[in-house]
Amino acid sequence: MGAFTHDAKLLPDLRDPMSWSIADRCFVLAWLFVLVSIPFIVGITLGARDAGMAQAVDLSTAYAMRTAALAVDAAWLALSAVALAIRRRAPDSRALEHATIQLFSMSLAVAGHLLGMATTPFALAPLGALVVGLLLFRRGPVLLGAASCTLLTLASFLGSRFGLVPYGPVFRRIPAADGRIALVFHVEMMLVVLTTIGIVLGIFLFVLGRLREREARLERLSRTDPLTGLANRREFFAALERELGRIERRGGSVAVVLLDLDHFKTINDAHGHQTGDAVLVAAARVVGENLRCEDLLARYGGEEFVALLPDTDVEGARAVAERCRARLEAIAVMSGTAAITATASFGIAAARGAGTRGADVLRAADEALYRAKRAGRNRVEIAA
Repeated sequence: MGAFTHDAKLLPDLRDPMSWSIADRCFVLAWLFVLVSIPFIVGITLGARDAGMAQAVDLSTAYAMRTAALAVDAAWLALSAVALAIRRRAPDSRALEHATIQLFSMSLAVAGHLLGMATTPFALAPLGALVVGLLLFRRGPVLLGAASCTLLTLASFLGSRFGLVPYGPVFRRIPAADGRIALVFHVEMMLVVLTTIGIVLGIFLFVLGRLREREARLERLSRTDPLTGLANRREFFAALERELGRIERRGGSVAVVLLDLDHFKTINDAHGHQTGDAVLVAAARVVGENLRCEDLLARYGGEEFVALLPDTDVEGARAVAERCRARLEAIAVMSGTAAITATASFGIAAARGAGTRGADVLRAADEALYRAKRAGRNRVEIAA
């Protein structure tokens, strides 16, 4: 099965089950069923050579079951070939989904009838099949398949209860002698149990891990600006509230630096939005390189950025802003043969002591920024 992880174009990629189409899921389930059936086929073959098993097992029925298991495996292999063939043309085929689930349900019910539903493997198998089905497929077809399996199992139970069909016709009795279970039977049952538990638990943990990775990725995206990789407004406001809460409890100060790229619309109009995006990315990188690791830089909106500087007063923030302003003025972004330079205007405000609201700090920094714009741009202003 591991072979098809190397060619994501031809076969399902096991590394990312969240991206599987229905055809991919049918392909994987087909091979899982074949894998689970191997202990049965091996057990029947070995059981014919064991004296204890030979006395307890109806060998003609067992051989018939082995032949049936091989035929069912052939059906699963054919279904996997169909899934592979249509996964590019009809990757989400509902007909294939229903066929796969119904084949699984009927195979499970018939195997349960032949070996007896009271055996441990078939007590686990329906539950494991339901869990795997709900992980891999839509709920409706899975519940329909569960209903089919339940009806067939109920028919088997009623038939054996009223003497219409034998219960577990493979076994005449439990293969035991002198109080000891036949070794082959014991090994076979353990193999089936461990294989079933291993596959169900493995798939569950694998899919759960991918779901958690996706959740973490979505969480990062919800806090990150996709263009620059900086924190977004939501993350900035959360960090600002945390810092104001810290000041409320312990004292100290925090500075907010708003900066806006000068004449950015002109860059977009003259050189295109791709060049404008490159300028934004370069500006984010330059400003970020001139902040401390405990500082937070976020994209505030459009061509505006905001920096949160814990334990910093307005003079300290002015020094940081002046350094960033000078570094920004010195960079150039190439657009064809033209070198695009950009400057920025800065507005600074600081919160000190208890009772300061985040909105008030931002409003003061915004007013200082607009004073810098009115005073000629490419400069730093501090809130009054």
